[in-house]
Amino acid sequence: MRIVQCRHAVVWVGLTLGCILSGWQPLQAGIAEQDETAILSGVVQDAESGEPIVGVVLAVKDSPYGTTTDKDGYFRLDLKMQNEFSLQVTMLGYNSLERQIFLDGDSVVNLKLKSAPVEGSEVTVEDERDVVRESTQSITVLDEVQLQRTRGQTFSETLKEVPGVTVLQTGPSIAKPVIRGLHSDRIVIVNAGVQQEGQQWGSEHAPALDPFEAARIEVLRGAAGVQYGSKAIGGVIRVSPQEAPESGGVRGNLNLNGFSNNRHGASALSLQGTVPQIAGLGWRVQGSLRKAGDSSAPDYVLSNTGFAEQNGSVTLGLKRQDHRFTGYLSLFSTDLAIFRGSHIGNLSDLQRAIERGRPAFEREFTYEIDTPKQSIRHVLASLNYKWQIPTAGVLEVQYGWQKNNRQEFDSHRRFSSEPPTEAAFALELTSHSVESSFKHLPWKNIYGKFGVSAIRQGNVKQTTGYLIPNFRSYDVGAFLIERWSARKLTLEFGGRFDYRWIKAFPLIDRLFQERRHSYSNVSGVLGMIYAFDESFSFGINLGSGWRAPGVNELYSDGVHHGSAQFELGNADLQTEKSVTADLTLNYETDAAHAQLSFYRNQMNDYIYLFPEADPVLTIRGAFPAFSYQQTDARLTGFDGFAEYQFLSWYRLGVSGSLVRGDDQGRNEPLIFMPADRFKLTHQFHLPDAGRLWTENHLHLTTQMVARQDRFPEGIDYADPPAGYTLWHLDFDGQLSIAERPLNISFSVQNIFNSSYRDYLSRFRYYVDDPGRTIILRLQIPFGSH
Repeated sequence: MRIVQCRHAVVWVGLTLGCILSGWQPLQAGIAEQDETAILSGVVQDAESGEPIVGVVLAVKDSPYGTTTDKDGYFRLDLKMQNEFSLQVTMLGYNSLERQIFLDGDSVVNLKLKSAPVEGSEVTVEDERDVVRESTQSITVLDEVQLQRTRGQTFSETLKEVPGVTVLQTGPSIAKPVIRGLHSDRIVIVNAGVQQEGQQWGSEHAPALDPFEAARIEVLRGAAGVQYGSKAIGGVIRVSPQEAPESGGVRGNLNLNGFSNNRHGASALSLQGTVPQIAGLGWRVQGSLRKAGDSSAPDYVLSNTGFAEQNGSVTLGLKRQDHRFTGYLSLFSTDLAIFRGSHIGNLSDLQRAIERGRPAFEREFTYEIDTPKQSIRHVLASLNYKWQIPTAGVLEVQYGWQKNNRQEFDSHRRFSSEPPTEAAFALELTSHSVESSFKHLPWKNIYGKFGVSAIRQGNVKQTTGYLIPNFRSYDVGAFLIERWSARKLTLEFGGRFDYRWIKAFPLIDRLFQERRHSYSNVSGVLGMIYAFDESFSFGINLGSGWRAPGVNELYSDGVHHGSAQFELGNADLQTEKSVTADLTLNYETDAAHAQLSFYRNQMNDYIYLFPEADPVLTIRGAFPAFSYQQTDARLTGFDGFAEYQFLSWYRLGVSGSLVRGDDQGRNEPLIFMPADRFKLTHQFHLPDAGRLWTENHLHLTTQMVARQDRFPEGIDYADPPAGYTLWHLDFDGQLSIAERPLNISFSVQNIFNSSYRDYLSRFRYYVDDPGRTIILRLQIPFGSH
């Protein structure tokens, strides 16, 4: 026994001395000289006692870099940003650990080693990425490879592949994400570290985001109000643009996309590099253009459904030892045509349009954007500072400024045959936000973060047309989230306090009058993760949240031209209150991966748009009428996916979601809940064609959506449409030209050109959804990649 112990001690000491004598050094002196880096730090502890372990060796597999822990068990490494690698952790008297790491920013990792007889040490490999493995809620991560398959479509279309996420569609060009039946102001979108604020309350107010900009998207399903504020009562979507590099020459990518259905062309050019004269200073610029004409259903053209979009962004990053500064500026600009047939002249025409089942007016394809239409300009500026304090943790300060300008034009020609040049109504929303948080290093078995945040908003009406009033609002909040971990069990607990103050100037009795509202409440979360082994774990999350009514819900009074409906607010609305329970099972091996989530969301004073019995006739035409009402509601369901590698070249995947919404006040189903859906995907890994064609994959997908048979009868203008089945084919691969990988993908969506209408389409009353489309995507890298 002593001989074995001495032998392992000699090996361990020899490894340590060999690393030192061979020039093994911290990664900030090695990898950082070649690629963009981020800091990975943390503490290595004894799995049983929780005590820090001194002298643990941490090495990057197949690399000469690594480090050892200090007297507090603390370690720090600078590793390649956006890179996946194996981190090997070894210590005499403990089982060795090998962990897969994906680093997209500074991260803190708490590692635990199990004691073992010295002669029997074994290696434990953990395959799950931290962001999924360490979440008590259901979460999906879309990396750059997955996002590349949907580049050029709308931002929300990109998320349709995520279980539990559907799309609320207003024509072919406007879409917004729906998570487990909730959308708009109940979903928080975080772009470049800043909560997106862009009049997202409207059903046809799509996120003002460039679909080419994201390098990574995380979708968290379920309430997350403790960290992200009261609006995150339904979920969070985190969008991470590509960081500015820290080293290397000028390089970039050119993306070219074409879509057959609406003759949509999209292109994006990105460039990035560094400033040699200033160490650690990097830059990145990107611009994109998208233009599309009228879409087509299988049997007719959807007149006036084109769009034109121009986007751009600039990123600057500076890293100096433990400090990192990032500045980000983006511009989103789009003009969106609204289907002409949704604006009806009188009540009789409205009824005939619904009964007809196809447009009364049909025209040939055109790129012309006529009225009704939307014009949106959104500017976002972000400043971020991170300070890695070696003995304490990470301090982060984030400031954001946004200006959203929205104009909506109706089709009413009052004094001439020409379309109107003045917007029916226009809104300009200016937002300032700041957040400061501190993520502390593990202490004993506890690690977490706390912070404060504040948002100031002002909305100004730019025209005489009226839908919502001018207003000013202030939001402040403070939160704390901590985790306790020991062996296979992790507990999460946290709380948050939020206060919201609104001053609005609604139109009452033909006069603008001042009205003030204030709201405050607390949110809480209690979660647990239990890992049965390295492959199978489950998480439970219990949370409470709340949401104050928005200004549109309080004081809307007019035609919402984008959705072609008359909306009426309710100044007596109270805050929504939510209690959620979420159970998530996760299983992952080399051959199989599955995640299944069950949830229940009890929402008291749930706010929703209720269809009135009679449409409203205005000088601009007849419009379906909707009023904001409240009820107690319960949302339950499940979503998930499973994949299995049957053969080296064949993988089968299934996914699905089910939502059950109940209006407990009326004792009937909630209106406008997503229908049940199921998807089956066959994935084929095709053989390489020498060195010319590589990484070839073929996907055949069957998408099945049931008819929504749970709806309140007799109150909507038309019953839910029939269910439908769509078939899709996708191919992607790499073509090597002059030793440069050219990424190519080819897709056929709705192969059989089936006619269908989705229940969440705002124009399902009048027309079918778009038919078959053929898509070609090219990504061409250039420069010093």
